[in-house]
Amino acid sequence: MLDPVSITAHSPEVLAAYLAFERDVRRASALDAKLKQLANLKTATLVGCPFCIDIGSAESQEAGVSVEQVQALHQHETDGSFSEEEKLVLDYAVAMTRTPLVVDETLFAQLKARFSEAELVELTATIAWENYRSRFNHAFGINAHGFAENGVCALPAR
Repeated sequence: MLDPVSITAHSPEVLAAYLAFERDVRRASALDAKLKQLANLKTATLVGCPFCIDIGSAESQEAGVSVEQVQALHQHETDGSFSEEEKLVLDYAVAMTRTPLVVDETLFAQLKARFSEAELVELTATIAWENYRSRFNHAFGINAHGFAENGVCALPAR
């Protein structure tokens, strides 16, 4: 059993909510899986959660995120390996992960012009959920589990 689940199991009500939300966010399919994984991984690196960065790096590559993109995650604004759509998603992850959270009107207008309502809801929920997971796991000191040890792993933001 993964550490986040075994820790959350100390509260059966929280565990039930955690597992249901995890299942349903993963099951949601309006948004491209690669975009969801980019948003997850960027969020995890900004929070600095070792577990989430580890598992996110492995899951991102499974979803089609390239090694170059994982390595260039912190320079996404200027790196040529990201499409304009991917940069927009990554910018949104940055804005939603900042404290205090500030998503400027221009960014949100660009998102609304590019994504359907369903995609935008799914993207927002994905980033918000990764913020929850990363902050929860980081607070409990949950370390990497070796998911990305045979591949490339993103680095936390400085």
